[in-house]
Amino acid sequence: MQIEKNRIFGKIDMKNKPLIILFALFVSLVKLASAQTSKEEIEFDLPKTLFFTDEKIWIRASANTSTSVSESQVIYAELLDEKSRTWALGKLPLENGNALNYLSLNSKIPSGNYLLRVFTRISANDPKGNGIKQRLVTILNPSLPPQSTSEGQVDFKLISTPNDLVKSSYSTNQDVEFQVLSNGVESVHISVMNPYLQGNEKELKSEDIYQTIKPEIFIPELFGHIVHAKLNSGNADTTQTYFLSAHGEKSALFTDRPDLEGNLFFDLGGFRHWDHLLIQVEEGTAIPDLEIVSPGPKTTFKASFSIPELVIHPEDAKWLEELKMASALEPYYNQEYRFDSIPVVTGFVADQSYLLDDYTRFETVETVIKEYVPGVAIRRRDKLKEFRLLNNPVNIMFDGNPLMMVDALPVFNSDMLANFNPKFFKKLEVLNREFYLNDRTYAGVLNFSSYENNFGLFPVPDQVLYLDYSGVNPYVSFEGEFAQKNSVNPRSPDFRSVLYWGENVPNRKVEFSTSNMKGIYELLIQFKDKNKPPIKEVFQVD
Repeated sequence: MQIEKNRIFGKIDMKNKPLIILFALFVSLVKLASAQTSKEEIEFDLPKTLFFTDEKIWIRASANTSTSVSESQVIYAELLDEKSRTWALGKLPLENGNALNYLSLNSKIPSGNYLLRVFTRISANDPKGNGIKQRLVTILNPSLPPQSTSEGQVDFKLISTPNDLVKSSYSTNQDVEFQVLSNGVESVHISVMNPYLQGNEKELKSEDIYQTIKPEIFIPELFGHIVHAKLNSGNADTTQTYFLSAHGEKSALFTDRPDLEGNLFFDLGGFRHWDHLLIQVEEGTAIPDLEIVSPGPKTTFKASFSIPELVIHPEDAKWLEELKMASALEPYYNQEYRFDSIPVVTGFVADQSYLLDDYTRFETVETVIKEYVPGVAIRRRDKLKEFRLLNNPVNIMFDGNPLMMVDALPVFNSDMLANFNPKFFKKLEVLNREFYLNDRTYAGVLNFSSYENNFGLFPVPDQVLYLDYSGVNPYVSFEGEFAQKNSVNPRSPDFRSVLYWGENVPNRKVEFSTSNMKGIYELLIQFKDKNKPPIKEVFQVD
């Protein structure tokens, strides 16, 4: 369990912390000032534009200022439909201003053409939309096919190949190489052709597609993702503390108080990987109407802009079945995931820790405390059980409940906790001294951790707001090139729909191999000079 960075400090080892805190605050202010004065330039690239919902949309992205790489730690990829509704939102980690990561799709996304846009919370604050980059993609969902179909067959418009970099056809599993004739190459793509977006695959400018752009509150993410929540009930009580517990393989607790407009900002900092969030108000009172605010700006499309309707043909079925099989295999992505959350500095250092399996198991937390946890007592008030911790520095008992937690979830019902069976609790940590949380002081800490990080089946109160809100993606690295043959298991089926995707081609030489996936493929070469038209050629694999 981890506690929010720079928010919570126990009365432990505080001798030099004021100076450290002031220095950290100074650094944060310098970074914030830099973020406010430096506009970010966003770039992104895709290996292809045609996807099934069981695939990942792989994205190569960057965020830079005019003088250096961006200070932002997270870049977002968002999938919008023609009504500006969000169907997917990915949080991609930036390393030195760059990311090679993915946007996950799900089975609820209907087949159709969508707008994919990429931005950071700093770049999205540009009211003209210059910090948002976007292009169209096609999503195919066999369970939710498009409503529009047409007789005939898919129309592959075979464009001319004036540069003659590739031949008109190749056999399956054939090794190919060619020489790029020009300098200043930004990227090279070789992938299955998308017949449903021909002529609509270029990058779109915000000024051409958005009628209105309403940026959200300026929230530079200099340490990690910030969860922005907003109370919609009006007249927000700015004295109440809200607790956000982020849960995945590990758990962490974060707090904030609303401003006058009801905004809450939970800075999750170095804690990156979680599956869901739980939010509650202090003392377990009923939570008011609350929503999570998307990091993306609110936009409306111009009347002159429309996302082209996806139209498929019954005769496309065989080709689409092969493409679906290719999307399901993905053997060529030999990726490795790095789940490396930055350690969150905490002031919570337990005075005593107990691995409960080392002791006799009892049927209630109350009995466990009474039998072998000195410094913690059980008291009754109005027939309800409460915990009292010994304040070690002054050697007297506190007169109120401590901060009680189960897997970073604050518990406000001490009687329920005392009567609960802790058979799925793994560890107990006790802090016998005052504990500071923002401007609140707690009478020590009583913290339980479970085996599966599932609260040890302790019942989550009805007042807790549960949100399916995933964390920042893990970092991804690859064995070799992105779309090479599967060198780990060369006998595995090879149905790659992406044959090559690379940057800064060394010696202007491109080498790739075709797969068992037959069909029309497209070669696209883009240049760093945006005024230079890209090279586009097509070829057949039989």
